[in-house]
Amino acid sequence: MNDAKKYIVSILIVLLSGILTGCIKEDYSDCPRPFRLTVRAWDADMQDITESGDVERVVIFVFDENGRRIDRLMMSAAEVAARKPIPLEYDGPTSVSFIAWANPSDEALAVTANVQTSAELFFSLKSADGVAMSPNDLFSGVLTTPIEYGSIEETTDRTIDIYRRTAQVHIFVRGYKDLLDAHTMRALPDYADILLGETPDTYTGLAELIGNAVQYRPEGQIEDGDFISSVFRIYPTLNASPLHLDFLINGATALSFTEGSDGTPFVPVTGRMLNIYIDLRGADLNVIVSVTPWNVVQQYAEY
Repeated sequence: MNDAKKYIVSILIVLLSGILTGCIKEDYSDCPRPFRLTVRAWDADMQDITESGDVERVVIFVFDENGRRIDRLMMSAAEVAARKPIPLEYDGPTSVSFIAWANPSDEALAVTANVQTSAELFFSLKSADGVAMSPNDLFSGVLTTPIEYGSIEETTDRTIDIYRRTAQVHIFVRGYKDLLDAHTMRALPDYADILLGETPDTYTGLAELIGNAVQYRPEGQIEDGDFISSVFRIYPTLNASPLHLDFLINGATALSFTEGSDGTPFVPVTGRMLNIYIDLRGADLNVIVSVTPWNVVQQYAEY
């Protein structure tokens, strides 16, 4: 290939690059540089769990430097696990903020679909009469990055890190049926009438806790007279304040706990499991509190 043909081919490549990037100008001083964005998930021990499958889907809101929404992106579980990059290019803003939330419910996606500013972004628990439903396994993270101009060449990749925003709880009550037998003449239910509270019911997009105080009603079953809850998730408390666990009988509080027998308070830890063991058998109550890794239920010795 002679020099003239090489020159023509070079010009065509440059022009084609400009067309593909959407920036066709005499020079590239005003052209935004494209980049790629990936999502990375961490657990409470700062272990990378991006490929674990815990992240099922991600919604990413993109805001300019004035907090105005300019984009909304979705990623599937497979794309997150594969660390698939999203190619992006934003012409106009000097910087952008990515606010990512993983595993939102369908309802939360619908409620937040049309937010126009970062101040309008909230993730609230669904509740009735002050009792909230257990949230999904939520993650979130924020990344603010400048937009570079002056070239059509791709710039440095960006990564947005996301972290768990809920805590798990597991409750084991020895002698629960005996408590009911001693206080009521009605037919015994096959579930526990227990309330755990209180936490705020709303996260802002930036993962700040606000909103109304709510309680949670643990689901589970009675086995051999003991109540064993299913593992459920809650929002954290404000300022690490302790939860109270109330046993209701005929609608009235019969027993209430906020700490273990050793004084350890019922404080949920984001990204970990709070285990509460209460033994109602015998004259002396025994309450044990422990915090274990995510999805790890504490095993108790027989007393």
